[in-house]
Amino acid sequence: MKKTYLLSLLFLFTSSILIGQNGPCGIGAGTILFDEDFETEADGATSGSDANGTAWTLSCPGCVAGDFFEVDNNSGNAIGCNGTQGLRGNDTNGPATFSVTNVDLTGCEVINFSFDYCASGYTGSGNLECFQECGSCTGLPADVVNNGACNNCWDFLYGELDFGAGTVSQEVLLGDDCNVADSGSSSSSICGSLLPDGTPITATQLQSVNINIVMAMWAGTENMVIDNVVLICYTAADVAACTNPTVTDACPEMCPDLSTVNVSTIQVGVTDNVCPDLTGMITAPTGMCPAGSTLMYSTDGGATFSDMLPTYDVTQIQEIITICECDIDDTMTSTQAVVTSSPNNCCAADVGTFNSNRND
Repeated sequence: MKKTYLLSLLFLFTSSILIGQNGPCGIGAGTILFDEDFETEADGATSGSDANGTAWTLSCPGCVAGDFFEVDNNSGNAIGCNGTQGLRGNDTNGPATFSVTNVDLTGCEVINFSFDYCASGYTGSGNLECFQECGSCTGLPADVVNNGACNNCWDFLYGELDFGAGTVSQEVLLGDDCNVADSGSSSSSICGSLLPDGTPITATQLQSVNINIVMAMWAGTENMVIDNVVLICYTAADVAACTNPTVTDACPEMCPDLSTVNVSTIQVGVTDNVCPDLTGMITAPTGMCPAGSTLMYSTDGGATFSDMLPTYDVTQIQEIITICECDIDDTMTSTQAVVTSSPNNCCAADVGTFNSNRND
């Protein structure tokens, strides 16, 4: 399965700012698709529903009697989290997963995924272990069960959005750096058509997404808590109105599809000169290039292009090439349209009166 391990720069991660229900674009912007703060869930719950009634479930295959992976209304004060009820994992004996399936993404241009987290810490002894403290552990969550060095040692936390068909955005928040802060907030704005690494999200995949938050610990003194899990949908109009660059810049600027440009609509018009005194003319095409591209002209066989309309040359034949050129990538162009002029070579008798003073 292809996964994208997005660190702070690619995943637009904010380490300590709580965004939560307000979202990066402010109160009232976008549509909240999922919102779970665990405040209304029963202590010890292993399943529930968010504020919208969307169900979530827990899976902890390694948990045994005395282990925790459930809603805990005492966890905040116990290990220095935000003091409110959250979902706590303790001694999970491997990966334990909070899951939400098939969240509808219809109409979303950008989605923002955020949650708060805290842990019992990586510094000192008798606490959480980052992968560097686990011998030859790879630091890849997929290897934690099968890799002997990772198994029974590496403690981690990651969040991911799974669009299906192997397209997954995943960020490891805890466990890949022994010196990282053991609490904070993750906020990630994902383009609805393209992941930050260039992996495309197809229209079919964008119909829905699964949310997974996974933690792993191997000892009774080790704890992690998540809280305030929020997913927000921003339509194209929402993105246009937003001023936060984590949302407005989530989708990279892309070239328009220039393969569909009708060549006949971008041809210049040529009116050849007529002797004795009608000059020739080149007129601009009647059609327009798609947004994000510019109409360009060449009179040297395509060696160079300019956005300036050429001037008719009565002294020589001109081959006028026109293309639509992508504004952000000049190597992306439409098919060339070519028109050739046929200037008339006017002789002196054509351009004026010939007077003879011949004497017999």
